Amino acid sequence: MLITIISDASFCHRTKCGGYGIWVASKRGKKAFGGPAHGHTDNTVVECIAVANGLYHGIEAGLIYTNDVILFQTDCKAAIHMFEGKRPPRGEEQQVYKWFMDTIVENRLSFQFRHVKGHSGRMDSRSLAQDKCDEIAGMHMRKGRRRMDYDKLKVDTAKSVIPKPKKVNIEKQQSWVRKLKLLVREHTKVNFNGSI
Repeated sequence: MLITIISDASFCHRTKCGGYGIWVASKRGKKAFGGPAHGHTDNTVVECIAVANGLYHGIEAGLIYTNDVILFQTDCKAAIHMFEGKRPPRGEEQQVYKWFMDTIVENRLSFQFRHVKGHSGRMDSRSLAQDKCDEIAGMHMRKGRRRMDYDKLKVDTAKSVIPKPKKVNIEKQQSWVRKLKLLVREHTKVNFNGSI
């Protein structure tokens, strides 16, 4: 049976927070998935993780069976080239690639990839599913980024030193207040109640 897996990822270079979104569709059913993918080196790694997680979630949800043909659709050409063997996996991608290929072989699956243009503004079902995956991935990335920023704020607040109160010369301050009141009185018709 033909299974379509559409995946997308979102990645923040500042915080290294990432997220993925997946849409798995077949005659057995359709389902969306998503989750965090934090602490990775770059967007390509997170895109590769999104593809692999599409396979994982599809199997776990009972949408992918042995001997199925899987059509992966992603907007990341670098991930497509890696999984198709057109370029070697680098760094963190190696672990993702090994898991992916082991799972494909173990379950006697065949696969192919298709590039889908992200943020195309088109209204066909493939583009709408890609947009939904992008939305899910972005939500998980932003959630992780907010959490990381919040944790950093807590640490920064804990490290901060309570400021020492400034010493204020009361005589100088009273003198300044007196001068201001006299100046206001001389140049306006304002009458202050109370003593100077």
